[in-house]
Amino acid sequence: MTGMRVYKNKDYYILEVPRTEKDFIAGAMVYRGLQFSKSASNNERAILFSTNPYALCDLADPADCPELAPYRARIDASRALDGKGSTRTPPGKELWAYQRATLDYLLRRGGGINGDQPGLGKTPTSIVFCNELEAMRVLVIVPASLRLQWATKIREWSTIPNVKVSVMLNVKDGIHPTAHYQIISYDSARKPAIIRAIAKTKWKVLICDEAHKMKNIEALTTRAIIGNGSGIYHHGEEKMPAITNYCEHELFLTGTPLLNRPSEAFTLLRHVDHEAIDFVGWEKFKSLYNKQALLKTANNKRVNLESTALENELQNRLRVNVMARHEKKDVLTQMKPPRYSVVQMLDTGPVQAALDAEGMLGLSIEEIQTTKDFEILGHIAEVRRLMGIAIAPQVVDYALDFLDGSDEKLVIFGWHIEVLDIFENLLSSYGTVRVDGRKSATARQKAVDDFIENPNIRVFIGNLQSAGTGVDGLQLVASRCYLAEPDWVPAQNEQAVSRLDRIGQEHLVNAEIFVAPGSISEKILVKALEKMNVIHRVLDREGI
Repeated sequence: MTGMRVYKNKDYYILEVPRTEKDFIAGAMVYRGLQFSKSASNNERAILFSTNPYALCDLADPADCPELAPYRARIDASRALDGKGSTRTPPGKELWAYQRATLDYLLRRGGGINGDQPGLGKTPTSIVFCNELEAMRVLVIVPASLRLQWATKIREWSTIPNVKVSVMLNVKDGIHPTAHYQIISYDSARKPAIIRAIAKTKWKVLICDEAHKMKNIEALTTRAIIGNGSGIYHHGEEKMPAITNYCEHELFLTGTPLLNRPSEAFTLLRHVDHEAIDFVGWEKFKSLYNKQALLKTANNKRVNLESTALENELQNRLRVNVMARHEKKDVLTQMKPPRYSVVQMLDTGPVQAALDAEGMLGLSIEEIQTTKDFEILGHIAEVRRLMGIAIAPQVVDYALDFLDGSDEKLVIFGWHIEVLDIFENLLSSYGTVRVDGRKSATARQKAVDDFIENPNIRVFIGNLQSAGTGVDGLQLVASRCYLAEPDWVPAQNEQAVSRLDRIGQEHLVNAEIFVAPGSISEKILVKALEKMNVIHRVLDREGI
């Protein structure tokens, strides 16, 4: 911005901007926590100030504010578009420029969070990190569906001659005593017997893929891997050091560090660098970035009120201390952002019946998204299932028009088994493969391979949870994606679309979201867009 200046006096960091930039000034106060000085401001210049270096470090010119120069340098490094990278890659393999920059950042601090957006190749970067450290014992914890995919990538990118990769497909497989890479699932990681086996080895590097799964410090898996505040895992009567105690370096990979709200950054931030958030606890962190209050209405209904603040300040803390992150739009200039469109279903008899069932809940959108009552949650799950079944035939009609009118392939995501059954049965003549929670890791990979390699298989049907993360290769043959039952968490939808919108995609990705007019899903999509704006401010947006 022309006329903006950041500097420091004896006590404060100062932001000086033209008084005409009213929106910028208001944003700086909300998203950065700056205070407005009436006495120092005049009709031409507005003066805002803070004692907090993270409030302004990304806007500071080192020449004007040398005190913030080290902070600014780390932020620039976290989003750098090229770097020194590594010569420790196999013949014929080379990291992209932005991957080299991410590698530089992580090597400089000895680990941290690789927050590059989904589809930007965090896996090769992590393996080359291990190559650089000459790591001979690496523990990799991933969702169960990604175990075999990781094994393939390790064999492609590791520089260890005849690298030995052990994949624990069953708990009885145990921890291999000599393998260079040991891959286990999050479910296995929380078992005390597995942790005791892990404890017998000193691991050079720990890699946790899809690390946002550890957003809840109370979750058993989170406690098993990073422990409580003292690094201890309590499991029933048992008490033992958490897995990270046995690992020298730690890499946490997540393209969606925040799924919904700023408070979800707390668990990883506290573990990776508690000083980055001034050693504050959970309640204090929430009060700063994500205030929440539970109120009762006049008719005794509970309403959860939530607000967010200091998003730019929190992004600076992340980038300065623990996280490198790139957006697709900045690094894959040959790729266009995916094009989303909402497809409204016809108000048929089944759809109207599902809408009536939703209405009978008698709950506001806020109540639907925040209730913890198991009976109510059961009713919500049932109306979601009914709506999915009601609109599925119309999604099929839409798919038939697309498949008959082109020779392209199609990816369809849904939630419920019955909905996926409808797609599979009614689209079988076009050749289908399916990935859901009932398939083994081997069967899932075979489904992906068949979709890629067989021209007669034109439809990939996936459960959002099972196929919406970690699956790679769909982008090589498809650019059209249907979200037949969109998730109510915006980042989950983005993850699913990123199965197509990633390295290797040569076309514009079209993602179509199917909703019934006036349905809960349609209303929640509006709120989802609001959430995505908050996440963007915390993780990506520069300036105000």
